[in-house]
Amino acid sequence: MKNFRTALLSAALAVSFPAGAATINYGGVPATGGGYTTALTGPGVSTETFNGTTGNCGVTTGITVTGNYHLVTGSQVSYYAAPAGDTTCYMSIPQNGSNGIATVSPLSLITPNKKLTYFGLYWGSIDNYNSIEFYNNNTLVTTVTGAQALAANAVPGNQSSSGSNRYVNIYFSPNEIVNKIKFISTGRAFELDNVAFKTVATPEPASLAVFGGALLAGAVMRRRRRKSA
Repeated sequence: MKNFRTALLSAALAVSFPAGAATINYGGVPATGGGYTTALTGPGVSTETFNGTTGNCGVTTGITVTGNYHLVTGSQVSYYAAPAGDTTCYMSIPQNGSNGIATVSPLSLITPNKKLTYFGLYWGSIDNYNSIEFYNNNTLVTTVTGAQALAANAVPGNQSSSGSNRYVNIYFSPNEIVNKIKFISTGRAFELDNVAFKTVATPEPASLAVFGGALLAGAVMRRRRRKSA
């Protein structure tokens, strides 16, 4: 376990690469109950552990989760496997059948006048048939595939390797608006835990109008000075 943690933390130094306009890098910090969570802290950061509040698995951050998924602990052969080192509740997709989609809406975190700038997750036993799609309402913004998230030369689906059990950090570009996230698996299974969101305040329309007016006034003043010179 010590070697696994060392390898995963060192992955934070991996070279980032673009996924659409978003940027990805790797590495988190040890989480309570094992596994890893985001290293981000401070205002605007929320983390969903799926651990509930009454001893049962559940969602506590106010996000909305729908679709073909279930919240579980441990592992069940041929159905789901806990992300390496994780002894707590986590999400597994699908619950029924051999494929499924779970949709997460973080609207409770990003309204009003807030924007999602970061999303992170502890992605367990990453498979090539896993993928994440990010949407602005019903418009696809960017996609991250399991093949992209795997470390170089990692074996897909390995349940203990640091190369296929990674904390994945996704940073959105300033012009990307994301308010819906789909976790997709065309096999068994897509396992994830400790999903994290970071939001920042966006200028209100009135503030933008004042700012624009100030720029326009400045331009007019400079033009007048040039004419009188």
